[in-house]
Amino acid sequence: MIKRILACLLVLAMVPTCLAFAEISFPDLPDSHWAHADVSKMVADGRVNGFPDGEFKPNENVTRWQFVKMMGGSDPDATSEPHRPATRGEACEFLWEKAGKPTAIAPSAVAVNTVNKDAAVWAYSVGIMNGDDGFNLRLDSTLTRAEAAALIIRSESGEKKANNFIDTVDPKILKKVWDAFGTGIEYDENRTISNGELSIIAVRYGYERRNPIYKTLLKNPEFEAEYAKAMQLVAQECLGEDKATKEFHDADATMQDMVTVLGFYAMKPAASSISYSPAKNYLDAKEPANRFAEMGIKFARHNGVFLYAEDKIDAERTATLKDVACVLLQLDEIVGLHQSAGVEKPLKIRKTLYGYPENAADYAYIVADVPAAAYTTAIISGVKPADTYDFANDLKDNFVSFLKRFSYNIPMGVKLEWTFIPSLVAESETDLVVRAGLKILENPNGLSLNEIFAKNTLSETITGDSFYVDISVGTPFVDLTISTEKAKLTKAIIG
Repeated sequence: MIKRILACLLVLAMVPTCLAFAEISFPDLPDSHWAHADVSKMVADGRVNGFPDGEFKPNENVTRWQFVKMMGGSDPDATSEPHRPATRGEACEFLWEKAGKPTAIAPSAVAVNTVNKDAAVWAYSVGIMNGDDGFNLRLDSTLTRAEAAALIIRSESGEKKANNFIDTVDPKILKKVWDAFGTGIEYDENRTISNGELSIIAVRYGYERRNPIYKTLLKNPEFEAEYAKAMQLVAQECLGEDKATKEFHDADATMQDMVTVLGFYAMKPAASSISYSPAKNYLDAKEPANRFAEMGIKFARHNGVFLYAEDKIDAERTATLKDVACVLLQLDEIVGLHQSAGVEKPLKIRKTLYGYPENAADYAYIVADVPAAAYTTAIISGVKPADTYDFANDLKDNFVSFLKRFSYNIPMGVKLEWTFIPSLVAESETDLVVRAGLKILENPNGLSLNEIFAKNTLSETITGDSFYVDISVGTPFVDLTISTEKAKLTKAIIG
């Protein structure tokens, strides 16, 4: 009798579960769908269901209220803008608030495009949201019902792991970052980096020159080495004069010295305001050698440069090229390690796996918000703009003045905004072409680009308010001024 009762109870206990999962049958969500298990759990819990037509519609955008309801909410009036599609950043914030607003360690660079950085950093640090490549979280994008289910189930899992940025970011992203900084060193993520190699990389981006000219060097190095001048300058400006030796130049860089040097030189070209906290450093960092070294490492720490899901940099470990690429990626995303001219703003290098131009090596760097067509369309056939970069960057103020003079004869009422990007200038033996960003701020009569610049050789009528345009100077640049008499607008690329 007891066995029969137990058997009956067991059968009854199984019925609700079986019925619940039997109801999870959506023609648009097969067992092979990546989110099937997460959606099934939420349906079994009674938090989501299908539509009247029997479908789940996994690819449909989830609204703010729907997301809150899937989390366990019940009152739509408690959610502002309930019917607006939720963004991925807002989803992070909802989950973070439900979790009690915990603090976390993760690179601030993964959260630069959202209002609530703490929420996005937390979601990344515990593996709730990694993005497509372990870096780009697409926080401004909407999310689907399937994605919402997956995020919520992950947030509720008791097996959340600490997400180390250096282990999560896609290796292809790191290689693109490394190549964009023109180090001259073939990327091998496991290769160590010497202090001399670190110095030349830092000086190049700190002074925005592929071939540094060392105007600020107080004395020449007393030793011979491949990067002796760069090492001497870094010792003079950051690490301390005692580091200006061949022995230190040849030695492998430590993680602390790498973060210190890159952090210090990131402050030089930064187009935005910079700050650091003198009171806070990485937990395993040694006492900095001087106040400049302190500025460098604490600038990195204050601005959220992290490789691990803890407040450490593995200070004594030998740095690899992968470590350097991880730090360069973050510093560029935080402050922008290049500057435009005309409209002063940081130029951040492109850090995605998609839409990257195949001819990227032809340019000093690829800017994130410049359309790919501006790179894949040759400025001057057979000429690499990378060869002109130092020259264009040194004289960017002159180029900006040229762009302003070029616009002197535009029609009344039209207002323009130029952006000069030093990496988008090409020079041949007979011509110099500037590819500049052009935004039409005011155009009361709706004139085409051809009508705004009456003197041009454009083959078609171009309309719109945002372009990248080629201006041919007609002769090589040989002085500190550029004549606008023969300059012509020859090409326009829609921005």
